[in-house]
Formats: sequence, structure tokens, C-alpha cells
Amino acid sequence: MFKEILLEGNMELYGRYFKKAVFKTIYHPPLHLSAEQKAEEYPLYLYLYEKNEDFVILPSVKRKINDIEIYRNETEEYFDLITPYEYSGVLSNKCEMELFQKFYEELESFCVHNHIIFQFIRFNPYSEEYKAAKGFCMRLSDSQNWVDCTGDVLSRFQKRKARYVKSALRNGMICREAEKSSKTIELFYEYYKKAMDRLKAKRFLYFNYEYISCLCRCDFTRVFFVLDGITEQILSGIIVLCDEYHKRIYHHLSFRNEETGNVHSMEYMIYATSQWAAEHGYQFMHLGGGSDSLHRFKDECTDKKINYYCDSIIYQPNIYQRLADKYCAQYEEERNSSYLPIYRSKE
Repeated sequence: MFKEILLEGNMELYGRYFKKAVFKTIYHPPLHLSAEQKAEEYPLYLYLYEKNEDFVILPSVKRKINDIEIYRNETEEYFDLITPYEYSGVLSNKCEMELFQKFYEELESFCVHNHIIFQFIRFNPYSEEYKAAKGFCMRLSDSQNWVDCTGDVLSRFQKRKARYVKSALRNGMICREAEKSSKTIELFYEYYKKAMDRLKAKRFLYFNYEYISCLCRCDFTRVFFVLDGITEQILSGIIVLCDEYHKRIYHHLSFRNEETGNVHSMEYMIYATSQWAAEHGYQFMHLGGGSDSLHRFKDECTDKKINYYCDSIIYQPNIYQRLADKYCAQYEEERNSSYLPIYRSKE
């Protein structure tokens, strides 16, 4: 049996499945999906496959293609699916590749018969579930950085970066966990928004207050501020996700307060949060990827990397091509774009 279930109004149902699941990540808890919904413009759906006592669920954002201006007069409604922000993957009560493969087969059949034209999935780097997604066009997105918290973290820093951290320690820089109060959330959002404005961040990376507030209600999130040891002025901040299932933490949202003039608090923050992680039983810390400059920064703070894969599939090639041709007829400069789906390349 295969079902499409709107998450809103069915959170209790999803919670029951979540409790039964043994194959899951920190991105699957119900409250985390509630936060994700506040960051998305379109509703989250649960794609559920059940056979006897076994189940597989994939949360996805369902976007209406007809909302794009040039498709408003289409006589049929068309949709595409995309992973909620960050990584995705299935939730299941069994860790069996054959079960996952059956789910993806059923998902394809459902999409073909329900005007879902295209799907894009960002898989968790620590899962090999992507191998079950037959028919998808899998690609290596990049090699992301992680930190081994069980060893000498500073020895993995490039020498120049290690000197910055040692200097911060000598000068009394502090990394302090903050109580997740409304004041903390407002403070974090204020600095985060300023940083995003300064960087002219794309909408995909620009999260609203409601998202951050809901995220901080999750018991697996922690908020840290890096402070000047003398003035206690905030230099930078971060929200991390603590994955008890796999003993890892994920760096999630962060900012640097440029107004202080301190340009090395981020290096210290990576060092300090890795120490916190080790002290609390976490074995490694995922730093993720990012822009070229962000990648270079992370490369200088660790020598550990893991491959990160994305998958996409066009369920109805003829319709997709017609929509793509119509889009490129209006936006000729996008015709050679490698962005998928091409009709969202300007987004």
C-alpha cells in the first residue's frame, strides 16, 4: 500500500511511525519537520509505503509548478518534489535495501499517475540509502567536511588556523551554551539576519524567525555563542543538531558578528563545539559544505571528508520537456543551464 499524506493535521500519526522506526536520522523527528514546514513555501507531505508490518516514509515538499507565472494557464496541475532543507532520506522500521528499493518503485508509480513531474533528493552523507533509488540520476554533489571529536582536533587544523585558536584561548575567548529562551532566539535571529543581509544570501539559505524559534524547541538542538572573554560581547553564534542515534552533531546555522572586527571567532567556535561534543559522548561533528570560500575555510579546520550525493528523476519526460521548452523560449539565457528542474533555474 502506498499513500500520500499531508503532514499538517497528521503529526500525531507521523509521531507513531517515528517511534517505531529504527532507520532514521536527526532530520526525521516530528518537531523538526514542523520547523522545516515553517521555512518552506509549500506544504510537506509524507510518502508512505507499507507491507505487512514493514513501512518506509519519505518526507518531501510538494511544489505546484503552475504557480510559476508562465505556467498559470496550463489546463492540468503539475507538481514537483524536493527534500526539505538540509538532508533527507527514508524513515523505516527496518534497515533493508530491498525494502527501500520497493518503496522507490512505488513512489515512481505514484508520481507518474499523479502529475508529479520531477523529484530532487539530498541524501544524508552518512547513509547509503541512495543506492536503493533505482532510476534516479545520482550525482556526487561534493565532499563535505567533518571533525573527529575523539582525537586531537587542533592537530587537524592547518597551522595558521591552529594559531588563531591558540591566540583566542590565550585571550580568554569563551564559547558558552545558551538557554533556549525567547531572548536567546531573538538575539540569535538578529545577528543571523544581519550576517545573511551582509552576505546577500540566497533565499534558500535565508531562514525566518518562525523556523529558528521552532527549531530551538527541539530537544536535540543546542545554541552556542562565542564571546569576548573580557567584554562578553557576542562574536559569533551557532545552532547545532545533536544526533543521539549515531553519536554525531551537525553544524546547522551560524553567524559571525562583523561589527566586532574579530575575524577568527569561527575557527575557535569549531574547536570549542568539537570539545563540547567529545565531552558529551559525540564522536564526530559534521561541518557540511557550502560556497567555495566556505569550503576553503572548512578545509583549513579539518582533514576529514565524506561524499555527499544528490539524486533527481524526471518522472514524465515528455511533459518535462514541453515545460522546459516553454520556459527556455521565454528565458533563452537559461537554455544551457545545468540546474534541475530547469523551469526553476531563476529561483
